[in-house]
Amino acid sequence: MKRIIAIFLIAINVMFFNAANVFAEPNQSKATQECNVNVRTFHYEKITDLIKSNLDVPNLTGLKNLHIQSRINKMFVKDIFAFSRRIEKLAMQAKKDGVLRNPYEAYTRFKVAYNCNCILSIPVTFYEYTGGAHGNTTLKPYNINLKTGKIIGYKDIFKKGFDYKTIIINEIQRQIKENKNDIPYFDDALETVSQFTDKQPFYITKDGIVVIYGLYELAPYVSGIQEFKIPFTLFGDGINTEIIKECK
Repeated sequence: MKRIIAIFLIAINVMFFNAANVFAEPNQSKATQECNVNVRTFHYEKITDLIKSNLDVPNLTGLKNLHIQSRINKMFVKDIFAFSRRIEKLAMQAKKDGVLRNPYEAYTRFKVAYNCNCILSIPVTFYEYTGGAHGNTTLKPYNINLKTGKIIGYKDIFKKGFDYKTIIINEIQRQIKENKNDIPYFDDALETVSQFTDKQPFYITKDGIVVIYGLYELAPYVSGIQEFKIPFTLFGDGINTEIIKECK
């Protein structure tokens, strides 16, 4: 029955499910008392001569506002399957050009980093392989206000006028200096961080925010995606407690 329900729900949102297996699994995320939301995993697989697609898609259940819940779920479906379609189209073109040696690959995984007081933070890992020596991985966070269904940014979690950027820059630069013997950061890594803007992706945890720098932004590919945890304690009373509250 669970398999049938999952196939039905995803088929409504995405109309290109061919040669696929879809099923739902419970995720470890626990519901908050206020919003009563859980996050499940929809898993989708597709294997052809063009693509190996192995996708985990977040799926919210239990939110009282079903319109917002549906909108959020459709956002995840749209983004993740657009990613898979893009890789498949590249494979089709490579086959047409006679250069496709092996199926291209599209994988997604996610974790629930924060689910508290109607704020949900889910970083999704997108991995693609389109030939060459290695694949490419990006980490895209979704920080969502469950009351409105809107994506929240840095300015939402800090008080108006508070200089959070200086604190973030100083802490990331401190961590880079501290770890420079273990991670081969580029010579201009500190300068890159000094130009921090609100466009730099981040996700939320119960203890702070985690600022993300992608492959090659601060260090070579082998060093991976760089994540810098900035504890809430560093921001003092600059936190917007209407958004970020202590989780119980």
